[in-house]
Amino acid sequence: DDYNWRADIVPEVLQELYETFCSSGELPAESPVFYFFFGVEYQRDNERVKQEVAAAIEARKYGEAFPELLPVPIKDIAEWFTRHDPLIPAGREAADRVAELFADREQLDMIDIEIRLQALIDQYNKGLIT
Repeated sequence: DDYNWRADIVPEVLQELYETFCSSGELPAESPVFYFFFGVEYQRDNERVKQEVAAAIEARKYGEAFPELLPVPIKDIAEWFTRHDPLIPAGREAADRVAELFADREQLDMIDIEIRLQALIDQYNKGLIT
């Protein structure tokens, strides 16, 4: 997270980990494929950390960078409901359910969506909604 991000240390440590682990010799053919994922979560208004992380990613020597996770459009949530129709009350549409849960929003952070949808799924699993 942004409290533990250190632009002067973290990129170097990650590069050292990669170089030490990945250059330690040939692995046997039956060895699994290794994937390393590293992510930094920072507050939306923390521009300094956002810029430092972007610079570190740009300056990396190895690996591929995934794009920044952006807010989810409401239409994507409605599409999710079309594949989970037991969570839509009878006689209602996916767009109705989304409007009920996420009123007046055009997009949301995934954490906010996950919290609301998990609560809805838990209610459904307990038989509290049909």
